[in-house]
Amino acid sequence: MYFRSHVTWGSYLDLPRLTFTGWVHVDVATMNNSPCNFDINRPELILPPSEWNWNTNGTGEFKLFNCFVTSALTTNPLDIPDAIIDSKVVSNFNMPYAKIVDLDVQHQLSSEIYGLHLAIVRSNGDIAFQARAETMPLVQDMWTRRICNLSLADRNMGSKAVTVLTGITWGNTAGSPVLQEFKALTAKSHRNLSITFNVFNFNEVGQNLATLVGAIGVAFENESLHFAGHNVEIYKRIRSVVMQEMQHMIQAANILIAIGGKPMIDSKEHAPSYPGSLPGGVLPNLRITLEKLSKQHVYEVLMGIEVPHNISLDSDNPEIFNDTIGQFYKEIQVCIEDLKDKDIFSDESLVNKQMEWPWDAPSVGTVVIIKDHATAIEAVQGIMNQGEGASPLDPSVGSSAVGPPFLAHFYNFEEIVCQKHLALDEDGRFCYSGDPIPFDPTGVWPMLPNLDKNKIPAFSRCYIAARNFHGAWRALLRKLQEVFDGNIGGMMDSIALMHTLAVHGHKVMQINIEGTEENCGPVWDYEWN
Repeated sequence: MYFRSHVTWGSYLDLPRLTFTGWVHVDVATMNNSPCNFDINRPELILPPSEWNWNTNGTGEFKLFNCFVTSALTTNPLDIPDAIIDSKVVSNFNMPYAKIVDLDVQHQLSSEIYGLHLAIVRSNGDIAFQARAETMPLVQDMWTRRICNLSLADRNMGSKAVTVLTGITWGNTAGSPVLQEFKALTAKSHRNLSITFNVFNFNEVGQNLATLVGAIGVAFENESLHFAGHNVEIYKRIRSVVMQEMQHMIQAANILIAIGGKPMIDSKEHAPSYPGSLPGGVLPNLRITLEKLSKQHVYEVLMGIEVPHNISLDSDNPEIFNDTIGQFYKEIQVCIEDLKDKDIFSDESLVNKQMEWPWDAPSVGTVVIIKDHATAIEAVQGIMNQGEGASPLDPSVGSSAVGPPFLAHFYNFEEIVCQKHLALDEDGRFCYSGDPIPFDPTGVWPMLPNLDKNKIPAFSRCYIAARNFHGAWRALLRKLQEVFDGNIGGMMDSIALMHTLAVHGHKVMQINIEGTEENCGPVWDYEWN
């Protein structure tokens, strides 16, 4: 299942283009991170240290610091340097500073910047232009730049923000072909300027500074205030499930390693193929297909995989032993409990061969290191809770030692199908009556379902891209096999290969199959000589 999750081209990348870099001061008001601080019945000045957070007295100000123009390119680049290079880029010149605000106190990844104004000031003090940046999400696109935080003074995350500049006023543009072209294009077609920020290397030890790299271009006609991409909320939901499933894979492997077993990753018998079925005889009537995102596919396949036992169509069929994945893991739990008197976790040396979760993502949960029957059962229950949920009556129930409360995968997918958030009605019952979850079918790459290598014309663009994806996938399987065979240090290489695979996946999805209205896609055939 694939879909366009992000805009792949931005006007700020086109010519003419101006780039700048420097720092940004993000004085986050972390007092606002605690819901308790919004309780009107609570004494204002009585706050325990646990609710101070790391920047309690933050002003909420967002301002550029020592930013300078680094390059300026016109549609017909000249050999001579643009005079605007090395000019200072300042925010809110002679104005109150912009503010950074979280849209929800319990979701600090939805910060937006309000009231930001930008100006370019030349070395002689003349203002080249001023403009107002429309409200933009600072963490519109967030990524992990590096696996670990080097320190609180160099965080490992980066984020991207995009918006348009409106209310443009022009000043001294002499000697700057790029500003002159900006001015001509915006005047001719009444277009705005487009701007992007990339923010990283955040330092939260007193300074609250981060590195900033930005670019400005001429906005496309009818360009939105900020690019949010296609089906972003659905993308984030499915990605969160994918991350949890990766955690489940590590957790299941740890259980097997703890009893002296060997996970099989790089194997034709165990590698996925499409169409196919679930392993272990689970849900034998379910056909697993790989195709473009649609509500029907989510309903039939993804919800079918995560269906809870209490609503499974096969729950009363005596011929089907494991009617759900949850029941499959329940049988594993029963076996562990039955062997409680057996010393199956006695080899302490196997603890050091188990994997820990390599990402700093508390929402995904924590991988349990298996040392005894109790930790093994804890791990199995965590997998079951995250998948189909711990309660058929309360889809939010699923809290355990492996992570915070969450919405089980089945209900997460059902929200996509219903295009509504789960909410409690006035009678205290859960129903799909909350805020809308939009789905745009035009924002989905038209991938040919279950792409077969034999259907691709040899050495076509699709063939080359699919072969590259396949090669990266096989390399990932080999590296993961090494990791689960005991070379734990190879996990960083595995993560690098995962990112490589994602790059090839995005590329192959965008290639049209000549003579059709469908696009290419990944090939999962284990053997492709």
